Amino acid sequence: MRSTRRSALRTIAGGSIALAAGPRHSTAAKPTFFTPAQLDTLAALVDLIIPRTDMPAASDVGVHHIIDRVVSAATPLQKPWLEGIARADAEAITAGAEAFSKLARTQQALILERAEKSGPTFFDLLKGSTIDAYYSTRDGLVTM
Repeated sequence: MRSTRRSALRTIAGGSIALAAGPRHSTAAKPTFFTPAQLDTLAALVDLIIPRTDMPAASDVGVHHIIDRVVSAATPLQKPWLEGIARADAEAITAGAEAFSKLARTQQALILERAEKSGPTFFDLLKGSTIDAYYSTRDGLVTM
């Protein structure tokens, strides 16, 4: 039988992130590693990767909380995440906002596009982690 992309994603998502994620996440969950402000920035970033459509957005299913828990347990990931979130917030301040999460969606998207064009760094980490975490959730698996 030929394996489909959908079944492969289910297998990968079910195994890798689900163990670290635990049960479905509440948007009111306290951060494990990031500060509340950093978690707000992360929520805005993951929603740019998987926005709300007829499916829930990444933050709706707690992707930012999943990433927070994974990063808290993975010391090598902490520095790249902290630097990436700090860069997003610094660009927001340059644009006149107090934080990335306070910018209009179009301004957020422009900052993320610049990050993507600057090379395979934080953007790739963000994108891969968001997709992995999203498809480890019940809502993500149901939409596949």
